[in-house]
Formats: sequence, structure tokens, C-alpha cells
Amino acid sequence: MLQLREELAKLLGYNCYAEMSLANKMAKNVGSVLNLIDSLYDAASVRGRDELAVLTQFAHEKLSISGTLQPWDVGFVSEHYRKFSMGIDQEKVAKYLPFPRVISGMFSMAERLFDISVREVEPTSVGAPSVWNKDVKLYKVTRRDNAQPLAYFYGDFYSRPEEKRSGAWMDVCATRWKQDNGVRLPIAYLVCNQPAPLSNDKAATMKFSDVLTLFHEFGHCLQHMLTTVDAPQASGVSGIEWDFIEASVLFRRPCASDAVVASQFMENFCYEKDTLQQLSAHIDTYEPMPSSMIDALQEERKFLAGIAMLRQLQFSHVDLELHRIPVESDAEWPVMVDRRIGDRYALVERIPEDRFLCSFAHIFGGGYSAGYYSYKWSEMYSADAYAAFEGKHGIEREQVGQRYRDTVLALGGGTAPSDVWKAFRGRSEADPSALLRHSGLLA
Repeated sequence: MLQLREELAKLLGYNCYAEMSLANKMAKNVGSVLNLIDSLYDAASVRGRDELAVLTQFAHEKLSISGTLQPWDVGFVSEHYRKFSMGIDQEKVAKYLPFPRVISGMFSMAERLFDISVREVEPTSVGAPSVWNKDVKLYKVTRRDNAQPLAYFYGDFYSRPEEKRSGAWMDVCATRWKQDNGVRLPIAYLVCNQPAPLSNDKAATMKFSDVLTLFHEFGHCLQHMLTTVDAPQASGVSGIEWDFIEASVLFRRPCASDAVVASQFMENFCYEKDTLQQLSAHIDTYEPMPSSMIDALQEERKFLAGIAMLRQLQFSHVDLELHRIPVESDAEWPVMVDRRIGDRYALVERIPEDRFLCSFAHIFGGGYSAGYYSYKWSEMYSADAYAAFEGKHGIEREQVGQRYRDTVLALGGGTAPSDVWKAFRGRSEADPSALLRHSGLLA
């Protein structure tokens, strides 16, 4: 497979498959990707070594595991250490997150940030379309000072195992398109699998991870709905460079093009104390989430962040190297490349029989060949986007939100991402320090 990819690239005039793959991505070249990896590596490696020392000590003292941790120990010890050090009971957290409260709070936050209004279209309204299930709702999105619709979206929130797959996703129903008789407005689907309420007077609750997923998918919806591009090939989430998008077929149903910067960006607000208190109301007492629980959720975000970062950097670098250097005919050559690159990032010595590449489906069967780095690339941009909001309040924060709306959300695939970023942040590239800081790897 690697040989065929190399052959294809050379037939098209490229030196290697990585060069061909990056030609139509935001990163543009191998050097930009390696710069990203290097900019994150130092902080991650320092923290990762410290985290491994803590895990080793915990394993000795609490789990009766002696000596150096082996690869098969790390996951086991990490999970026990999470329970020991974090002390978060997710069932107790869920009691503070009733679904109607979370949805209402998410819409309110988007309204303030992006100067929009989100309102349910009553099923009895004149001209209201029919829906495929009694629990499905249709929403209209407008500017706050103007009732003229900008977009619509269907909310299909509750689980129906007999006819819906698991997970959550956004999908496209209609794309903005300027035609001779006017502009066709964008319409999206926002689909979740929340447990339905057991009774009319007892709302369903959400796990915190499901809240993050809901915000993530709503971020996709916002980019689709708030576009100002009239050509459907570049409108909304269409036509955006790969390293600005996500198409994860392993965990969620993919859209034709999913703008991951916009969706990951929305997740950041879920960790803000003010936002969590607005989203929360205990299912029995109606009290907001206590500060101690919010602090614990914020800390859990940084749990073993150095080890996790090194793992992703290793995958990105191995993928790039396999598609960058001349492919050799020796069947063990890919394994040797993996070993050579991986040794830089591995904190625990790998066993000689390690054949990780045999399960690296992303780059051999999932469409991420010479593109796995896009996870960290898009994370860097989403963190830099959120950094523009940090420390801002009231009108000042709303002004940043409207600028974000008019650039990142509005311009879709019709403008080069570097130009979009310059219009939003005043520079054409993201600053990786925001990602390191949010991960707890930089003070």
C-alpha cells in the first residue's frame, strides 16, 4: 500500500505521498507539520516523564506492582490512579445536568456570543414541516434584532435504538445556495442519543462527556448555518481544508465535511465556571453545580496530558515519516520506521514484538494517510480561537464572538484558512501555547 501511494504521488509529479497529501491542506508542506510536532514535544515530554514517575510510585505503593512499568501496566495503573486522584463521581455530576437545562443554556450562550436567536418552530405553526418522530423539534435561527431567518435545524435528541445508531452527529439537510429565485437557506440535523425522560415531571440527565459532545456537534451546526457563502461547494462546512476538518468514521457518523476547529472550539466553554453554573440545576434541589465539582472537572481535563500528547505526536510523526521517505521493499521496513520514530516519544520501553502499525487503521483504512497530524493541528487552532475569548466579559466578549461569527463561521471553504485566521486573530497562524496551556502543559 505504501509503495502504491508513493508510485501514485510520483506519477502526479510529487516527490513523495506526504507532499501530495499536504498540497491541498492548510499545512501545505512537511516542514510545517514537523514544526507543529516540535513545538508541542518539549513541554509534553517533560510533563510526560513526571507523570510516568507518579504512576510508577502509585503502582508500587497502591497496586503492589514492583519495578519498571511495562506497556501492559500503563492503562491499568492510569485508570486506578484516575479514580484515586480525581475522585469524580460521574453519576453525581449528571444529576446537575438535566437535558432541557443544558440545551437551553447552550442556545443562550450561542445567542450572546454570536448575536443570534434560536427559537423552536411550533409544530402547529402555519407552514411548519412534518417531522419523523414526535420528539423531533425544528428550530429557526435569526439575528437577535431581525426576525428574518438565517437557517433552520432539526433537533433529534432522544435515543431510539430500534431506528437510530448510537453516538451523536451533525449532518447536512440543505446547503446555502444562491439561485435565480433567491437564496436557499441552510438546514442542519443535530442528532443525539439522550435517554428519554422517564416521566413528564422528571427530566433526563446528561453525562458531562455527553455535554461536551453536544457542544461539539452544535459547533458543526453553527458553521453550517451561519455561513455567508452562496456557492454550495464552499458554503458552511463544505470545501474546507482537511486539517481544518474532521471525518472520524470510527466514533460518529461523518458529514460530507466536518469543521473540527469550530466544533472543538465550542467544547472549551463547557469548562468555564460561569457556563457550567448556567447549564446546571440539580435534578432534585435545582441548585447549580458546586464550585468543587467544577474544579474537579477542570482538573480532569489535564489528567496525564503529557502522556496523551506524546502518544498523539508519535502517531502523527510515524504516519508522516512512512509517507515521506522512500519506501523499501523489505516487509519489516514499516516496523523499523515505527520503531525509530516511536522511540523518541515512548516513555515505557516497547516490546520487540510490538506491531502497532497493524492496527493503525486511521492511516491504512481510514483516510488519514499523511494526515493524522490534523488532530493536533485543528486542536491548536481551536485552542487559539478560544484564547481570544479568555479574560473578556460582557460587551467585549460579545464583540470577539461576532468577529468569530463573521470570519471562522461565515467564510466556509470560500476563503483560505490562513486568511480567515488573519481576519479573526490578526495573524495567519495559530499560537500553539494556547493548546499547551489548556492541556496543563504550560503555566
